[in-house]
Amino acid sequence: MAPLPVVPRPGGPPPELVRAAHAYFSGRYEDAVGFLDRLPPLAGRSAAQARLFSAAARLAIFRIGGERDAALKQRVIEDLAACRRADPTLRPDPEVFPPTLADLFRREQ
Repeated sequence: MAPLPVVPRPGGPPPELVRAAHAYFSGRYEDAVGFLDRLPPLAGRSAAQARLFSAAARLAIFRIGGERDAALKQRVIEDLAACRRADPTLRPDPEVFPPTLADLFRREQ
């Protein structure tokens, strides 16, 4: 599936973050991680959202891979920590992200 065209909105999230969200919700987790890894440095809420999507996509890849890659799980934990540092008020929405992500987010505080 081709990436959706993204038209930046003034004051909206960076286009690569929007592309990553589309990829994540389409089940294209590797693509989501790729978009997020290419983001320029972000701050505040955008940085937190990027790290949350990165954690969610990496966690999906980890689970699909049989939960064997310890380095990948560590990246998930690092992404969640970076999310908290960027915006301590952001939490994974249980209607959007899997319960396993929310559980890991709580445990790794």
